[in-house]
Amino acid sequence: MKNFKSGEPSFQKVEDGIYKTKCPYGAGNEDIFVTSPTFAMEPESYGEEDASPQNMPQAPIEGILDEFGLFVTDF
Repeated sequence: MKNFKSGEPSFQKVEDGIYKTKCPYGAGNEDIFVTSPTFAMEPESYGEEDASPQNMPQAPIEGILDEFGLFVTDF
């Protein structure tokens, strides 16, 4: 992947690319911090050979999550 950057979700902006909202899973009245990344696929990279918006590869995304200790959900 390349050109990885944050999008602009409609939550309370804390800093560029970082937003605050209430936890959507009913875990109390807890605030969580979120971002909305965007990126471009690199077909020449391992795991991204057959990638498309309809076919997102897991290999590069899992590496990023592990490297930065992130949790991702789509709701």
